[in-house]
Amino acid sequence: MKALKREQDTQISKKLSTSLQSQNKRDFWKEEKRTVGNFQSVVNVIDDEYGNENINNAFADKCCELYNSVTFDKNIMAKILSKLSGKISNECLSKTCYSSHVIEVSDVIDSMEKT
Repeated sequence: MKALKREQDTQISKKLSTSLQSQNKRDFWKEEKRTVGNFQSVVNVIDDEYGNENINNAFADKCCELYNSVTFDKNIMAKILSKLSGKISNECLSKTCYSSHVIEVSDVIDSMEKT
């Protein structure tokens, strides 16, 4: 029985090798899927939350908490918004912009450092 299983594995390996060498990726993935199966595991519990809806809500809460955990200076952010809005109005809408309305890393760093 073990010899038969080994022979089967050898034949499958040869098929996979042949499909790779012939650059027939479709056959390769078809054979791989058939060999391995289409098994997908779904996690049932995350952070002591059970079920899709509870897990989704826990994930949403964590994202919201993370998003709101970064402090910033409202005045600086208002200046950045005003600057960007002006450039969009003056350049983008008149089709003369290129990438001048991109928020620079230095703008974000300045805002975060002043909090």
